[in-house]
Amino acid sequence: MLAAGLVALIAIVAFSEPRTRTNALYFTVTVSSTVGFGGCHRQRPAAARRVVTGQMIVDLVAVGLAVKVIVDAVRRGRRSKPQNDRYARQEPVTAG
Repeated sequence: MLAAGLVALIAIVAFSEPRTRTNALYFTVTVSSTVGFGGCHRQRPAAARRVVTGQMIVDLVAVGLAVKVIVDAVRRGRRSKPQNDRYARQEPVTAG
């Protein structure tokens, strides 16, 4: 019980910035996209964090679309590629 109270007290003291929705979204997107917190420092206005958050979201969508295009191209290539006859018609191995 004492440990839980101590952790709660440390958590309250640990926040050095006001907890707003913009800051929460910035934190969530920054951690999820593994970018890092160097983009907007404390002295930057909330508008800068919104812009940076939007940019990270757009970048994540662009990377996801690029991966999808590449994966789809590989799948199409594998489907349309004719199989090599040597491996397609393997004869059973018989002893003797």
